[in-house]
Amino acid sequence: MPFSDHFRESDKQQALHYRKEIFDNKELSSELINQGEFDKAEMQLMHALRLLAEVRILKRRKITDQELQLSDQAMKTRYNW
Repeated sequence: MPFSDHFRESDKQQALHYRKEIFDNKELSSELINQGEFDKAEMQLMHALRLLAEVRILKRRKITDQELQLSDQAMKTRYNW
């Protein structure tokens, strides 16, 4: 499944932006490690992890929306039975 399919339509651009930032921070961290700048490298990696947590929240929002839609359908079926 493509990356953007995991998110609500309204969250797709933000998720794509976060993904780009995660990879950019990871690359910068690698460069900083090679230069011996370990504290700065750690900061970049920690920022990437925080962005990853935000991406997970965006994904959870879509799952929650889908669960609510299923619940609404079940309630309508129950009352129309």
